[in-house]
Amino acid sequence: MIPLLRLGRTTKKLVAIGSLVLFVQAILWYFIPIYFEDVLTNMLLVGTAISAYSAASLLISLPAGDIIDRVGRRFAFAFGIIGLVVSIFFLFIGEFAFLFLFMFLFGAFTQICGSAVDASLMDHCTRKNVGRIMGLADGFDEAAWAFGPIAAACLLLLFEVPLFISIIVVLLVAISAFALLYFPGRQALGLGGIKKSEKILIEDALYLGEVRRLKELGRPLIAMMLFFFAFGFWEYAIWTFSPIWTNALGAGLVTGALILAASSLPFVLCSPTAGALMGRLGPNKMLAIGTVAVLSGQTIFMFEQSFATLAACFATTAVGLAFIMVPLDVFVKERVRWRVYGELFGAEEMAYEVGGVIAPLSVGVIAMEAEMTSVIYVSFALFAVAVAALFLLFRNWQLASAAPREAAEPLQACNSGAAGRRSGGHQSA
Repeated sequence: MIPLLRLGRTTKKLVAIGSLVLFVQAILWYFIPIYFEDVLTNMLLVGTAISAYSAASLLISLPAGDIIDRVGRRFAFAFGIIGLVVSIFFLFIGEFAFLFLFMFLFGAFTQICGSAVDASLMDHCTRKNVGRIMGLADGFDEAAWAFGPIAAACLLLLFEVPLFISIIVVLLVAISAFALLYFPGRQALGLGGIKKSEKILIEDALYLGEVRRLKELGRPLIAMMLFFFAFGFWEYAIWTFSPIWTNALGAGLVTGALILAASSLPFVLCSPTAGALMGRLGPNKMLAIGTVAVLSGQTIFMFEQSFATLAACFATTAVGLAFIMVPLDVFVKERVRWRVYGELFGAEEMAYEVGGVIAPLSVGVIAMEAEMTSVIYVSFALFAVAVAALFLLFRNWQLASAAPREAAEPLQACNSGAAGRRSGGHQSA
């Protein structure tokens, strides 16, 4: 494990910036389902409003990835963080249309910020340390997701909703100032960057240019998209139903927050550990450990639905995901050209957000017909299919690595048809 003190200054700043932004996101995500249910009263409306977040991320992810690669990481991050601050003000208006608009803007701008941090962090890794650094960054990110709900619960116990939202705005403004001061690069938000972005979007017809470039990845892209679809469904499902379900059964805000924190807290230790073990165990063993943990975690809650088994389900699944995602990061560094990092992160986010669109709607529909926790059965099936595809991907990657090949760019090895594997995830660094 690489201690934080041994990381370079730029890497430390990027880890801190990404974690702080995610901390505020986690606070909001614990508050949003409870607040929406109270204001809207209809669970289908709640699920529809929340799904706007994923819909926006889905629409913006590929174009944003292109802007990040071709205009600049710093420009994209500045645009995203400023938009994020502005979007929060729509939360003050407790009507469906405005809450839907807030979630849409929230999803769009956090997607831009997250992809910019991911791409910039990957820029500052080497092939030798990428697994460890990305694992450590994932650990800090998941600490933000773990402690965010607890902070939200404490704030909600102390303050009324309008003051709570005001505190979030102040936090975001302070984080924005820090981030814009220390984010690496020279170019900030400016008219030149905006005009260049507009030109790129017109030339690529929003999506066609990115799709053509990503086709170079071939079959590995399909396996990655399946995994991130399952991952997105899982996370959006639990962050939608868990606060509502635990609150309805009398768990209280703090207990509910601690249960939800179990979905992220294991990453704090497991992600850096998984990163350190990658070179020793190899991708197949890492995936096997992750698969057993993920599917076991899902099964725990199927046998008995209680607060304890829900927390165990979250924690065990989180451990498994930590072991699966680190080798994906290593694949990107070894097999993908840096010029398409942003677009690849964008494509992964698209798959993740497709799951994110479906999950809140599923929770809303299931809540009207049956026990909303039935979404766990769906996530189990999705993960089973996704990890099967990753096993094939890892096998082909190893075969391609073992076979002699001509000197070429890493991405061309993927094109030969027998390679592949990669990446981050849930706000993965």
